Amino acid sequence: MQIKLSPVIFLLLVFNWLAAQEKPIAIVGGTIIDVANYGNSNNDIPNSVVIIQHGKILAAGTANKTKIPPNATVIHAENKYIVPGLIDCFSVIGTQGQANSHLYYGVTTVVAGPGDDRRKGFLPNGHPSPHIKLLAIIPNDDLEDELEKKGTLTAEGIAKVNLEIDHIDSMKKAGVRTILLQHMFPEELIPKMVAQCNKYGISTIGEIQYAHYDAGLKAGINSFVHTSRYIMGAFPDSVFLSTRNELDSVANKRFGRYLAKLNADTDPAFNNYARTIASSHTALMPTLAMLYSSMPDHQNIWKEPGAYLTDPKDVFLPMDTATGKSTSWISAKSANRQVAFEKAFIKAGDHYITGSGADAFGTLPGISEHIEIQMLHRYGLTNRQALAAATDNPSNFNQWGNIGLIAKGRDADILVLSANPLDDLENLKKIEQLLVGGKLIDRKSLLNLLK
Repeated sequence: MQIKLSPVIFLLLVFNWLAAQEKPIAIVGGTIIDVANYGNSNNDIPNSVVIIQHGKILAAGTANKTKIPPNATVIHAENKYIVPGLIDCFSVIGTQGQANSHLYYGVTTVVAGPGDDRRKGFLPNGHPSPHIKLLAIIPNDDLEDELEKKGTLTAEGIAKVNLEIDHIDSMKKAGVRTILLQHMFPEELIPKMVAQCNKYGISTIGEIQYAHYDAGLKAGINSFVHTSRYIMGAFPDSVFLSTRNELDSVANKRFGRYLAKLNADTDPAFNNYARTIASSHTALMPTLAMLYSSMPDHQNIWKEPGAYLTDPKDVFLPMDTATGKSTSWISAKSANRQVAFEKAFIKAGDHYITGSGADAFGTLPGISEHIEIQMLHRYGLTNRQALAAATDNPSNFNQWGNIGLIAKGRDADILVLSANPLDDLENLKKIEQLLVGGKLIDRKSLLNLLK
């Protein structure tokens, strides 16, 4: 009996057959940099072999114990260094140029949302593009505006936020993988919010202003964003409750006056708070790169080779393109004050994940991820710990078990570097091979695409 196949079924069978024939890739001879255990482990693997097929790492180990398939495409990486693709947990992809910029600088996963009054709208189908963890916000922007106008959280407002939480399953179906708990999020709903997100495999970021940060730690929020926000967790209620209704930025006078008197090294409330974070499973995401343009020693990042991929008009408060001068309202005094507290958080042993904040306050996609990593090192993390903050830590804290490490079963998001990033984090920019989902990307073509 002769079986006739429809053209559609025939094409599907051919596609599946071709996919099954995909040749493996072997990266041979490089040193795999260990970024596990928050960057406190140092089990690097010299003279390694990494086997990749169908977008996954099939094996990663020493050359004498890892067999290279006979049909593999070999990438020679002798005297090179192999690290996972970088993860930016608070950024934007609003244009193809911004997608290219992330990739050019080795950022292979981005938490990106639909855009707002500061950041460009979301580009869902860029090609090429980093992997995207789609961000949603609760309360949504319209509800947030409504709640802020009332200046307090009424029973009606809390009920509306509760209704949004009840629809998290719909958000998951729509592709949402991360939710930001925005300023007006009610404290009493944090446990329910986190439980629902855990149920659906959605990570949580806290930028809360009306809720105690201790409540977020207790509930298990995955990370807190912005030093200027989570420092409020160290405030006594006599200060916190009086400032939360009016805090719009670190320029708030009462907020600023209290911080000016707060000594991070000696204040017992601050140090207890910092140690509590260190013992929790909540990471800090300070977005230090958003302070960078206000620091007196900053460089003009528009001079970076991939900077032109982002239109200055798409950046909220960009550096001046010619001079590098800041247009941010964050003063040098305010930036340095926040840095002082971040140093104390680091000293207390708190754990970090990277979020660049791009493209606001002088930050740029991809470029500012490197600035974030370097600033974390400058203020207390070792080079390895800072690298872990951009790789394994986001995977660990957000339960993203498919990325963040060069290990069997992980997605093949890989950077092959010509120099050791543990010697100098600037070496993270010396990318010789870039793989996203096991696909080699010609890095130079990312710059040429829009010229």
